[in-house]
Amino acid sequence: MILIQFTGLSGSGKTTLAKNVAHLLSARGYKVEVVDGDNYRKTLCSGLGFSKEDRYQNIRRLFNVGQDLVQSNVIVLMSAINPYEDLRNELGQYKFVKTVFLDCDIDNLIKRDPKGLYKKALLPDEDSNKIKNFTGISDIYEIPLKPDLVIRTDSESESVSTEKLYSFIISSLADTTFQTNNFSNMENTNHPLLHWIPNKLIEKDGQVYFEWIYLGEKRYLDPFFEETLVKCQSHPVNSKRFKVISTAENLIDWAGQLASVELKAFVFHVSRCGSTMLAQSLAVSPQNIVVAEAPIIDLILRSELFDLSKKRDLIKAIIRILGQKRFPEEKNLIIKLDSWHIFKTSELRDVFPNLPFVLLYRNPVEVLKSHSKLRGMHMVPNLLPSKIFGINNEQIEQIGFHQYGAVVLEEYFKAYSDFYEKDSNVWVYNYNEGMKSILERFLTIINADYYIEEVDQMYERLKKHSKNEKNVFTGDVYITEKLPIDVEKVNYLYKILDEKIKGQLA
Repeated sequence: MILIQFTGLSGSGKTTLAKNVAHLLSARGYKVEVVDGDNYRKTLCSGLGFSKEDRYQNIRRLFNVGQDLVQSNVIVLMSAINPYEDLRNELGQYKFVKTVFLDCDIDNLIKRDPKGLYKKALLPDEDSNKIKNFTGISDIYEIPLKPDLVIRTDSESESVSTEKLYSFIISSLADTTFQTNNFSNMENTNHPLLHWIPNKLIEKDGQVYFEWIYLGEKRYLDPFFEETLVKCQSHPVNSKRFKVISTAENLIDWAGQLASVELKAFVFHVSRCGSTMLAQSLAVSPQNIVVAEAPIIDLILRSELFDLSKKRDLIKAIIRILGQKRFPEEKNLIIKLDSWHIFKTSELRDVFPNLPFVLLYRNPVEVLKSHSKLRGMHMVPNLLPSKIFGINNEQIEQIGFHQYGAVVLEEYFKAYSDFYEKDSNVWVYNYNEGMKSILERFLTIINADYYIEEVDQMYERLKKHSKNEKNVFTGDVYITEKLPIDVEKVNYLYKILDEKIKGQLA
């Protein structure tokens, strides 16, 4: 594990931050121990004074306690003033030791003085209540030259300092585990990122950060990935006011340290064409990790905060983390993307040159009738930037609210046709072929080895409603309704695509 040797003057916040972070780490399932200098002064170090030699002895005794705990896979937070640079460096030679400097201006500490110690240290020499050999006032404190982390507790709030320290420890755990075990024959069991995934993109003060969420034992079984995230919010770790955040560089680096299952396919769709049913059927097998429209993937693909190179690295890293091997039987990763990601195929193909891309589509009139009952966000003008679809504001005003969905589908079908023509590793399926046929062909493409019972269970799932497996699917009840929109162009584009695919198959 790891030992954090704090250093900082009395009152700088060592014990407070140690307790805060210990609480967060414990909630996440880590064994953690605060080795507090004040407490050990009453027991193990009760015979020591405050001479330089005794201070050295005090820190070494605390370290010996901490070292034994580390060997038992405990995270140790060693909270002491720890004033001497040479001794800190001596301990810092151990790979599992990190030095955290709590920097607080002496004037602020004197004003703060939570224990009343500075007041006594500043008394006249003749006063019997005066504290002698008080670090920072009448005894030396050597400012660390190269600490691993500096936390400025006089200018940061307690919550910010706690969050910074917690993120640092999580990052350091990953680094330490990698250096110690080199991940040989490892399936993430002891990795600090196990069950953690990035779920939000945050821009603050010109910097970009990722917020992480803890999944616990929750599998990706919901029709949409966001539903899984909502359920995870109630986990004690995620209910804390302190959130785990990282930089883009952290995320990319950590992703390389995780064992991930094999990415088998991307699934694209025009919406309401069986993609959710396909995903739910595949999720029946415990061998499959099925990620259905993860918001973090969409945030990266549509972000303008990163250049193309960084965006590609992030997409690869995020998908690797989403596909981390969390359970022993997991072997295959399938990513179902948002419908508008069809316009990102070239970008994704550059990152995954050999991956099968599966495109699902359907008669546009049927798609539009489905959306007339409950519109998806891409079918409502301006819920998503219209430039995603190649539609400008002037066009939106001309076509009106109801026609907008048909125009979006026109752009989808154009993109499908173009990509199908130029890419040899793309598979296009029409919902009207029947979901059983689509599932059979999909299983052939991904070349996964399932038990007969698993495949039978996938077929059984097709008989249920895609968004509620407790209900039997009886067909689309809206199919005979009329649409108050012009579908001539989108129908034409649909037929062109259909003819291309049928011609190729023939």
